[in-house]
Amino acid sequence: MELKRAAAWSARAAGWLEAGVLSLLLLCLLVLGCTQVVLRNVFDSSLLWADPVLRASVLWIGLLGAVAAARDARHIRVDLVKRWLGGWPRAVIEAFTAGFAAAVAGVIAWHGGRMVLDELAYATPGDFLPAWVLQLVIPISFGLMALLHAGHAVLNLVRGRDS
Repeated sequence: MELKRAAAWSARAAGWLEAGVLSLLLLCLLVLGCTQVVLRNVFDSSLLWADPVLRASVLWIGLLGAVAAARDARHIRVDLVKRWLGGWPRAVIEAFTAGFAAAVAGVIAWHGGRMVLDELAYATPGDFLPAWVLQLVIPISFGLMALLHAGHAVLNLVRGRDS
């Protein structure tokens, strides 16, 4: 029972941390974007480093948001067949779709990791950081999504077996 409570607490803490990081990134994105607009329209100036930071922030927010959606199984999906099914057929279909999503995310994570290693090997310069640092979110987030979807697939199979 103590282990279950500790796991629930750590899951909640991870959710809070994730929400905090996403909120902070979004706030920085909004403040920096608004600052750029004001500087350009009022003062005929801008921050040279702001546009690359904004582009990188959009990538990071989007992929970290996708990880949050995958964690809660709230990602975009089409549930046409599952609406009319119940019990073990529904659980099997959900397990299959989650497994397929895990496989696709795993392939993207693998190739994203290869891309990051290539950028590191060729020492591609970025706008304000090396390119591989900004792209590191791709294999990490897709790897996490692959693990989360695989976990959902297993849970659906267990749920289908018990129904």
